[in-house]
Amino acid sequence: MARRVDWDSLCQEVYRTLLRVAHLGPVRRVEVAQVIGCSPRQVGIAVAMLRQNYALIIPLTSSPKGYLTTFDHETLLHFRVWRAGNANTSLIRWWRGVGRAEVQERVGSDPILMAEINVRVELLLTETQSLLNGFLEAHDNVVG
Repeated sequence: MARRVDWDSLCQEVYRTLLRVAHLGPVRRVEVAQVIGCSPRQVGIAVAMLRQNYALIIPLTSSPKGYLTTFDHETLLHFRVWRAGNANTSLIRWWRGVGRAEVQERVGSDPILMAEINVRVELLLTETQSLLNGFLEAHDNVVG
């Protein structure tokens, strides 16, 4: 029988470990798991829980190179805007893939209503992406 995971304790241990090794640069999930003695999957879940519950106070970034705890404002800003952009891209793909068809199915045969919904959703998604791009661009111009 599998041992029950104390997620609060695991989250704390993951965060403490990432803080201890922050000076080394990004650390892969497998490496964190080896240090703590859990599975890489559990590390990923713990990181997701930390982000869900403490996104604004835990300075945690990630990339293909691994997780990084940093107090560098620039690194955190770019990561958060990049992550928001990825989320927006996922929404765009969902809408243009299956979302529009699902709404069309629920709306029925009212082409005017569907056209208005489509225009509004596309505008929202486009404006959100423009805001994110503009935010980074303006920030880079001020800092750089």
